[in-house]
Amino acid sequence: MLDDLDPVVQRLALRMRLRRLRIGAGMTQQVAASKVGWPVSKLLKIEAGEQAIGLRDLRALLRVYDVRDGPERDHLVRVAEISRQPGGGPYDAVLSREVQMLRRYERSTSVIRQFENMVVPGLLQTEEYASAILRQFAAPTDSARTIQRRVAARMARQTLLERRDPPKMFFILDEAVIQRWVGAEGGDGPGVMCRQLAHLKVVAARPGVTVQVLRFTAGSHEGMKGPFTILEFAEADIGELLYLEGAKGDYISREDPAEIRPYLEAFWDLEQAATGEDQLDLVLDRIIDEMRAS
Repeated sequence: MLDDLDPVVQRLALRMRLRRLRIGAGMTQQVAASKVGWPVSKLLKIEAGEQAIGLRDLRALLRVYDVRDGPERDHLVRVAEISRQPGGGPYDAVLSREVQMLRRYERSTSVIRQFENMVVPGLLQTEEYASAILRQFAAPTDSARTIQRRVAARMARQTLLERRDPPKMFFILDEAVIQRWVGAEGGDGPGVMCRQLAHLKVVAARPGVTVQVLRFTAGSHEGMKGPFTILEFAEADIGELLYLEGAKGDYISREDPAEIRPYLEAFWDLEQAATGEDQLDLVLDRIIDEMRAS
């Protein structure tokens, strides 16, 4: 239900619902805006998420869309009230806007699908692995305190796994992810990585969590273009969200099914090419043994 969603996600769901109501009423943005007595730019900004909608404006718009007294109207008014609440978190000062948004969307998602070709997904990282990775990714101007706060934020994010009703999670890791000795640069040899791989086994044993490995022998694949995450929501008005990580910054797509669909199809193809989930322990145990013997 919308009432269970993070305020940021509520805002997205509300404006997506308003857009669908307008289309269902057979109105263009120009026509709908004129019926309410607004400049079309105002409705454009509301539907694009660039401007919040007040309760008076919402009620006026719902009348134009012929959504009058009843459960749907009351529900949308309640959603609008909740969506105006602050959505910030304690670690926002040390996180990019995209990562802040991802954390909020994750809290409301029903399914997470993630492919990684370089590092263990943040939801699956140990604290020492996260520390090693975030030190490497830090800017020269980042203080040790800032890096520590980012590590703490990543660990706090993992409380998603402890929820009574966690989302279903599907992870596919390129073999390079589990073969790289992250932490060796700190003088610990394969220690950090061996403990990380052991942790992967523990997390993958949780109900609703699937971890697969795409072996080097699978050859070239679409995941070589870069890591991506797809979030699916039970609320039909939201649909799916695509999160892309890049060296020059991260990117979130929320409203373009034509952009998101190829990534979902690529994920399904990668699932077929990856090892079965029943083989994960064997693969990880072999790599741990090889690392310790090196």
